Amino acid sequence: MKIETAKNRRAQRARTETALKESRTRAQAARKAQRAQEDGFLRMCDVNHREAMEREARAFAAAAAARAPEIKPLTQADPAEDRRDFVSGLANGMITGIVIALAVVWAVALVRGWI
Repeated sequence: MKIETAKNRRAQRARTETALKESRTRAQAARKAQRAQEDGFLRMCDVNHREAMEREARAFAAAAAARAPEIKPLTQADPAEDRRDFVSGLANGMITGIVIALAVVWAVALVRGWI
C-alpha cells in the first residue's frame, strides 16, 4: 500500500509539473504575442512620425525655396559708408542737442522775464 501511495504521489507530482510547465509556456507565449503587438504598434507610430517629419521637411523646403529670391546675398561692408553713417548720426545728435539747449535757454529767459 505504501508503494502504491508513493507511486500515486509521484504521478500526481509529474502531472502537476507538466501542468505548470504548460501554463508557463502559455503565459510566455501570451507575453511574446503582447510584446509583438506593442512592437508592431510602436513601429507603426515610428513610421507615421517619420512620414510626418518628411512631409514637414518638404513643406519647409518648398516655403524656403519660395522665399529664396527675397534673401539678398551678403556683401562686403563698405568702410566709407560706415563712416558716412557715423558722421550723419553724429551731426543729427549735435543738431538735436543744440535745439534742446536753445529750447531750455528760451524757457529760462521766459521764466526770468528777459524776453
